[in-house]
This record gives sequence, C-alpha cells and structure tokens, in this order.
Amino acid sequence: MLTGDLGESYASRRSVTSILADTAVASARLALWAVAMEVLIGISAGVLSAVRRYSFGDALTTVSTAAISAVPVFVLGYLFGIVPERFGYPDWLRLPVQASAPTPGPSSCCRQGTSGAT
Repeated sequence: MLTGDLGESYASRRSVTSILADTAVASARLALWAVAMEVLIGISAGVLSAVRRYSFGDALTTVSTAAISAVPVFVLGYLFGIVPERFGYPDWLRLPVQASAPTPGPSSCCRQGTSGAT
C-alpha cells in the first residue's frame, strides 16, 4: 500500500519523487536559514525586552513582534522579496535563488483549431 511512488508529473513528465529529491537540499537549506534567523531575532528581542523593561525599546519590540506575527507568511515573503528589489540592497546581502517551476504547456484553449470559447 505504501510504496513511495508518487507518480509522474503532468507538467514535466518526470517522476515526482525525483523532482522532490532534486529540490530537497535547497528546501532544507532554506528551512535551516529561516530557523537560524528566527532564533537570532527572537532571542535578541527577548533579551532587549527583559533588560530594558517598560522602556521605549521594550514597547517597540512588543508592538513590532505582535504586528509581524499578525501578518500572513505569504504577505511577508512577498514584501521581503519586493521591497529590497525596489529600493536596492547590498550585493553581499543577496541570497542565491534556486527556482524549479514547470514550463507551461499548451492548454486546451490554446491548441490549434480551438478558440476556447463555448
């Protein structure tokens, strides 16, 4: 019943298991960097709030972490991707990007001889 065979991709006509294996290293690397950043920022904010209790820094940390926690992850991801691109940032800060997206194939509305309208 559980064979590990996830079938074949409709878009690329490759085994889904091989596609997942190709991108697993990049996904694990991204996850590790995300956890490392969360730990670094979280502990720093917690120490700041504990040391400077009831100060402006404590209030700012509390409000900013609550606001960031309330924003959905996909919105933060978009903002972190688009804002630096619009306003620029140093090259040393850029992380290498690896994308694996399927190439679009012809759909039923774009085949020759059909208009797509009913």
